[in-house]
Amino acid sequence: MKIVNSIFKICEKTKIKPLIAEFEDIERGKIGAKEIRAMISHADLFLVFLSENVFNEKDLAKTVYTQN
Repeated sequence: MKIVNSIFKICEKTKIKPLIAEFEDIERGKIGAKEIRAMISHADLFLVFLSENVFNEKDLAKTVYTQN
């Protein structure tokens, strides 16, 4: 997502230390719920970006990304 990359680059130029947890990393087991909770609890700001691919328009019951 272009906007996420742009915000990440802007943050890197400041004193803000951005962390990104992508669904693919979670799905592959590279990062788990415990790590995500820790990142959120230590964050001054928490943003969530959802793309148009995040849900199944034809069958919301098959939406995997936002179920849990």
